[in-house]
Amino acid sequence: MIATDSDHTKPSRLPLLIIVPEIYRAIVPSLVGNLAVKPIYLHADLTAVDPADEELIDEAEAVFRWGYTWSGKQVGALARRCRKLRWLHSPSAGIEGFLVPDLLSLPNLVVTNATGVHSIPIAEFVLGVILAHVKRHVEYRALDNLPDHADLFRIGKSLRCGDVFGRNVLIFGLGSIGLEIGKRCKAFGMNVWGSRRSAQDPIPGVADLIVGPDRWRSLLPEVDFLVLTSPLNNETKGLIDSTVLGKLKKGAYLINVARGAIVNENDLVDVLNSDQLSGAAIDVFDPEPPSPTSPIFTDVQDRRKLFLTPHISWTSGESNRRTLELWARNLAAFVEGSPMVNVCDHRAMALSC
Repeated sequence: MIATDSDHTKPSRLPLLIIVPEIYRAIVPSLVGNLAVKPIYLHADLTAVDPADEELIDEAEAVFRWGYTWSGKQVGALARRCRKLRWLHSPSAGIEGFLVPDLLSLPNLVVTNATGVHSIPIAEFVLGVILAHVKRHVEYRALDNLPDHADLFRIGKSLRCGDVFGRNVLIFGLGSIGLEIGKRCKAFGMNVWGSRRSAQDPIPGVADLIVGPDRWRSLLPEVDFLVLTSPLNNETKGLIDSTVLGKLKKGAYLINVARGAIVNENDLVDVLNSDQLSGAAIDVFDPEPPSPTSPIFTDVQDRRKLFLTPHISWTSGESNRRTLELWARNLAAFVEGSPMVNVCDHRAMALSC
């Protein structure tokens, strides 16, 4: 990932033809302003909302991709049609899902992403999960639904809450998201350990220990919370398996807000069915959406150990606003031939996936 600005040449024609999902039709005009730009709004099936724009799709030089709306297959179809494409912006940090051959064949393509935009809501989500687990919020909420309200006190008094203070959290993938998680965990008095490509000195108020790939496994026996925030690539795919999970402290808790394929799902189910893990919060799946017959739905014996969410840890009204502001900033830079931000080395990333 290249987080710094990058130069590029100006679009070959004005007004610049940009492809935008139809869901942004109401907001794009205010973001574009007076820029020499003509948006072409597309349905999910890649046909133009305005039939008169259909013939212009082939001339488009920029695409604003939108999450699940346009899969890698659809991005490939666009790339085959839009051979003049010079810039693609992704509203998420991960781009591995659409680095298809047809897109990679475009010689002058610049890819930007939304690194940093969603770090705050994801970090807040993770902290909320940690607190809810330790303070047993889900179990107390379930008691409130029992027909006999006396059970709230009869059963609830027997539940024992803990403290997050002094607990050990290992953040696997200490990037922009991991750093925000670390800040919040430190504020609650947790011991924060981070893993990244190379070890470095501690960051006051963020991480007490930062290790490289050769050492994070040695920390597992002392870890209370293992939080996954790393990219998906050849090195991380299936990395969190029975061996890793089995080395965690007994009663540890797994939180995955990275990519579903980083965790071996069958191994996770087996470990959850043992007494090794106290539970897992899973916000990401492989594939997405997952099959109803996925083992995570069908084979976990104690469903109370699972907290499942449909890849929403990144969502908030504020993060959506930041996403659009970043895109508008890069759009202005692209039109003017100025450096854009969050430029990705997409070819190198494709080789590592």
